[in-house]
Amino acid sequence: MYEIGLEAEFEARHYLVGDFGPETHLHKHHYRIRVMVAGEDLGADGTLYDIAKLPEWLRAILSALDDQTLNEVPGLQGMNPTVEHLSRYLHERFTEKLRADRGADRITDVKITVWESPTAFSTYRC
Repeated sequence: MYEIGLEAEFEARHYLVGDFGPETHLHKHHYRIRVMVAGEDLGADGTLYDIAKLPEWLRAILSALDDQTLNEVPGLQGMNPTVEHLSRYLHERFTEKLRADRGADRITDVKITVWESPTAFSTYRC
């Protein structure tokens, strides 16, 4: 299986509801995102997909989150904006873009990893 990917970063605030100690207070994270797309077959041009499209899509998705309070972002409202929920939210937005692109038919797997610190992360894959 072939995989291609990219990384990006953004900053946002959030607070968690429940028994999370200091995380229940509004605080900021510098998030790092990794997007990986995979498929079994390459096109006639020797590529899985036009990797140049991925950064534009990711920037568009992250611009709606950058410097925001995640608890107030549509699509994250009403849920604890944990790194797990954030990885799924980003996965859903990214796969919407892929489905709309007719050139993405060779992509069979999308994986989004979100780091909220250098050592804490979550991955959502589907």
